[in-house]
Amino acid sequence: MSALPISEILLLRSIHPSIWQHTSPASNSKQSLVRLVRLVRLVRSLHKVYITVTPAVAMIGIPRPLYTLVITIVVIVFLGSLTLYSPEQTQGAWESAKKHVPFATDNGDVVSGGSLPSVTLPSEPGGVVMLLASDGKGSNGGIVGLLDKAIEDRTAYAKYHGYDFMFTNTTKYDLSRFGDKIHPVWAKIPAIKDAFDTYPDAEWVWWLDQDAIIMTPQINLWDHILSPKAMKQKLLKNEMFRVSGGREIGIRTPAEINPDEINFIVANDQNGFNAGSFLIRRSEWTEWLLENWLNPIYVQKDWPGREQDAFGHMVEFNKKIRDHTGLVNQRLFNSYAHIKWDFMGFFPGDLVVHLAGCWVNRECKEIWDEMWAMRQKLPAKA
Repeated sequence: MSALPISEILLLRSIHPSIWQHTSPASNSKQSLVRLVRLVRLVRSLHKVYITVTPAVAMIGIPRPLYTLVITIVVIVFLGSLTLYSPEQTQGAWESAKKHVPFATDNGDVVSGGSLPSVTLPSEPGGVVMLLASDGKGSNGGIVGLLDKAIEDRTAYAKYHGYDFMFTNTTKYDLSRFGDKIHPVWAKIPAIKDAFDTYPDAEWVWWLDQDAIIMTPQINLWDHILSPKAMKQKLLKNEMFRVSGGREIGIRTPAEINPDEINFIVANDQNGFNAGSFLIRRSEWTEWLLENWLNPIYVQKDWPGREQDAFGHMVEFNKKIRDHTGLVNQRLFNSYAHIKWDFMGFFPGDLVVHLAGCWVNRECKEIWDEMWAMRQKLPAKA
């Protein structure tokens, strides 16, 4: 059973924070509050429906008192049969709240009793799907068991943080309509669509290449980058966009970040965009982006960076793409193993190390083995 959304936890806190501070996780008080929030949200939704439908009912001549009576009976019957949160879900909500919600005011005083504080609900953290896609072919840089290790790595991280993990074989996606010699890297785009379809409650998909290792798995994505607070702090402001070959296009990211407008988060390295690790949010914009990204003109073009260069082209010539793209420092979730520059090379404590380009000097196996041995192990959950 899944835990409550953080927005509901915050709403519970605003109803009576002292109860959350001083009662046990599975107490009847907390379960009652959980039920109260669920009912409040239900009533809000029903009220919206009532307001919307009433004018239409009046037009067809149904008396309003009769209509209201029918609606009331339906609501009473529905509420009587409603299955509310179980103790296990309430426990999950409590554990989630302890991780994400501070039980004190800004000056450090615990809120208890008296008038209730004003609480601004942040954007609700939706589900995350970690996506790994491969056809299982290729030399993998001589790394023995690369795909199996990548699956092990992602599965453990996803399970620890309550994310979903999806592996898909890219041969299931038919790219033949684009020609006979289309590189399989283009299959990542239908794979992303597949992930959103497979997990309809997911808000974000994290694409991570199989030649990457999660080095500090205790880091959760919400605090690290996906929360509004983290986006405002870590998305780069006034940063120049660079495309294929590191060419600057003369356009910068905005001076102020609106987290609600960001649907694609990626790093811009010295050669342009690196699509080995990026986060993409479910939205109409994303549907539009994925359709355009797989445009035959882009797929068939002889770009050295393939889908990365295609994305760079769209960024350069389409403001709609730029307006919803957030840039981050390379080390936020795509540190490079073979580079020791402070702003992009891997250092202990970074979330991810990516072996991009290791094949140039034929050192993939050596670097992978070194990094795999260095990665932190997840602690056992209490």
